[in-house]
Amino acid sequence: MNTDLVEPIITPRFALTCTDGLMTALGDLAKNKNLAVQTHVSENQAECEVAKQLFPDCNDYVEIYEKTGLLGKRTLLAHGIYLSDDELTRLASAGTTIVHCPDSNTGLLSGFFNAKRTAEYGTGLLLYYF
Repeated sequence: MNTDLVEPIITPRFALTCTDGLMTALGDLAKNKNLAVQTHVSENQAECEVAKQLFPDCNDYVEIYEKTGLLGKRTLLAHGIYLSDDELTRLASAGTTIVHCPDSNTGLLSGFFNAKRTAEYGTGLLLYYF
């Protein structure tokens, strides 16, 4: 039975748990099949530092997803607390949406998300609560 209510989505857990090769293959699959992508970005400062160590050829966290073809209009990035101005500009240009749950990040002690700042860059923004 076909339905428009359910569709597959590419879900690499987040860059720290995937190889370049896996993420590139998933980016190719998403592009070729027009599939949405959901993953995490910049949830906490320690994660951002580990991302820099694991992907030294990338200038920042967002570039990891750019280089592997995982950013686009159908990409949903969870958290996005520690994004630079440049990263927000590039996410807006790609049409990517930041999905943020204040309850989750407060509970995890990850930090506070500046929704106003993110919206000012024109990045798609979806806030949700448990």
